[in-house]
Amino acid sequence: MPRVLDLIWPGPFVVQSVHVVARLGIADLLGPEPQTVDELAEAAEADAPSLKRVLRALTTLGVFSEDADGRFRHTELSQTLRADHPASVRAWALMLGAHFVWRPAGDLYESVRTGTPGFRRLDGERFFEWTKTHPEDGAIFNAAMTSGSVQRLPALLAAYDFSHFERIVDVGGGQEPFLPGSSV
Repeated sequence: MPRVLDLIWPGPFVVQSVHVVARLGIADLLGPEPQTVDELAEAAEADAPSLKRVLRALTTLGVFSEDADGRFRHTELSQTLRADHPASVRAWALMLGAHFVWRPAGDLYESVRTGTPGFRRLDGERFFEWTKTHPEDGAIFNAAMTSGSVQRLPALLAAYDFSHFERIVDVGGGQEPFLPGSSV
């Protein structure tokens, strides 16, 4: 049975490290051949020593690997951070490390103490209203929601017979229709 410390350390740093490499597009910049941190940092317009620390931290978890010459290469996990990977989690990495998730999560104490949702307290409005005036952040949220639906949809369609329904309504609030060929 895990100890509480095993549950809380290094969680926040892992999420933020994965978010940073996703935001910089490191998995997309890293090709089939290993690359130095200087090459990756130049392509990503990032600070090489800082990027190296993040990449090395992620190698301890199996996200990327580093060879004896200090070059980084893909692992099975890092491949899923590529935008073009069929099981990509890049959109989730971008969203779960984003300020609009972290600020309210970091203020959970006040939410529990007062009963007021953190996002509304910190930003003055409900999340979906806020995304209307922050379309870039809304796009990050919608991309994560869509990628999750797209990846789960085949299993859902295989597990349940929807054929006896005349109409199915997706009330998830996202941007994409639920079933192929349906309209919102």
